[in-house]
Amino acid sequence: MNDEFKDREYRDYFVEDNIRNGIAFQIRAIRKRQGLSQQELAVKMDKAQNVISRLEDPDYGKLTLKTLLSLAKAFDVGLLVKFVSFSELMDSIRDVSEKALAVPSFDEEVAQKFFDRPSLIEEFSASKFANSRGQSAERISAASYRSALAPNVPEALSGMQGIALHSGLAAGGNAPRGAAWASIRMANPSNRANA
Repeated sequence: MNDEFKDREYRDYFVEDNIRNGIAFQIRAIRKRQGLSQQELAVKMDKAQNVISRLEDPDYGKLTLKTLLSLAKAFDVGLLVKFVSFSELMDSIRDVSEKALAVPSFDEEVAQKFFDRPSLIEEFSASKFANSRGQSAERISAASYRSALAPNVPEALSGMQGIALHSGLAAGGNAPRGAAWASIRMANPSNRANA
């Protein structure tokens, strides 16, 4: 272990610096991958060009979750915000090249046939569920995973529509924001008593 990481103040600075630099550099990398100028990205976000310039500046430091969601929408990419262990953080920044930071848009992934893999999401989820119970992934089907985890969650959660549902964008686009997460919470028997 690097001795610097034993210092709490250093760890705090490291996390903040990683967020400031990582987000700013990734915004620029994705924008360039998509062939957008700052002005063009600004138009997609209904902002002024100088806002994009500030977002790409690691010293700006005033990013909000709302802004990050707006960027994800403009770029048509996912956004993952979560707390992690320091070891996971270190693993996630092993490759900070422009190529690694410039993630593909949804349309690019569709063109690469990423989502055409048979039951990709169900297989991953079933494997995680089986592993959490000490079972082999071959012994549990995606259907039994879904029924054991959340028997009352709509079948739409089993595929790509389920991914869209988490942000309230059901197949018809009319699900209330967070509806799927609420359904998952209520489907878990331990949460029903707390409702």
